[in-house]
Amino acid sequence: MSFERFALSVRQLMGRQPVDWFGEFARINGEAVHYVDLGCGAPVLLIHGFFAWSFTWRENLPVLAREFRCLAPDLRGWGLSQRHPKGQISLGAQADLLAGLMDHLGLKRAVLVGHSMGGEVALRFALHHPDRLQGLVLVAPSALVRRRRMAAERYLLRLPIIAPLFVRGAVLNRRFAVRSLRGGYFHQERVTDDAISGYHLPARLSGSARTFLAVLRDADFGAAAARIHQVQHRTLIIWGENDPWVPLAHGERLTAELPNSRLVVFPECGHLPHEEYPERFHEEVLPFLRSLWER
Repeated sequence: MSFERFALSVRQLMGRQPVDWFGEFARINGEAVHYVDLGCGAPVLLIHGFFAWSFTWRENLPVLAREFRCLAPDLRGWGLSQRHPKGQISLGAQADLLAGLMDHLGLKRAVLVGHSMGGEVALRFALHHPDRLQGLVLVAPSALVRRRRMAAERYLLRLPIIAPLFVRGAVLNRRFAVRSLRGGYFHQERVTDDAISGYHLPARLSGSARTFLAVLRDADFGAAAARIHQVQHRTLIIWGENDPWVPLAHGERLTAELPNSRLVVFPECGHLPHEEYPERFHEEVLPFLRSLWER
């Protein structure tokens, strides 16, 4: 699907939805990359995690954008960005996509704020493009997670016709969005219907099942773990004490390996600190961002 046809299909979808979260498209290497752009000043890129999209920063962008130019892109194949992308969906390729977006917007340097998979993408960016990074905020990043494919997953990836049908029926539905979001929160009662609708919305785009399978095939979680110590940029690490998916022990180890890092732990918090405790998140992140841009 061409850039123009895809962008039109997204605009038509969003026009029929109650979810008010839509930005604009950049053409990066011929593909449509969706991003939200708020505020002005020093640039901050906020990178979403696995099975999420820029919507995950809905509580954070309006606050951070009071002082900074905040950009929340949807990674290749995720959110409202183009399906069946031409490029690879490895995490290193996603980091290079961010550099392409910065080129498109004329940004020489930026701070990267990355959650979960997005935190690992931010670390890959630090390794691939160190001169373009001002600093890092990592929110429960998956950088030390060595993901091994289960036998059922390996079998699924060998079924080019049946696999997309299975994914559409078992994964890309509202029930799965409910289970995933509630599983990531410590206080499950704080998950709202609006949040569930927002998380589920991108699954309605044509091609989402095949793109999800491409992510399972190409996403190389943990592949750069041995090089993390090379990242010299100042880094704030935020973790939920009760994270069920990426345990706090990973945060402690990551802090020990990153030479200029500091760990902040949110008690009674799951895998999404920026969503469960947005005010606390802002109290930690805003002073850190200011310090990174001080002259």
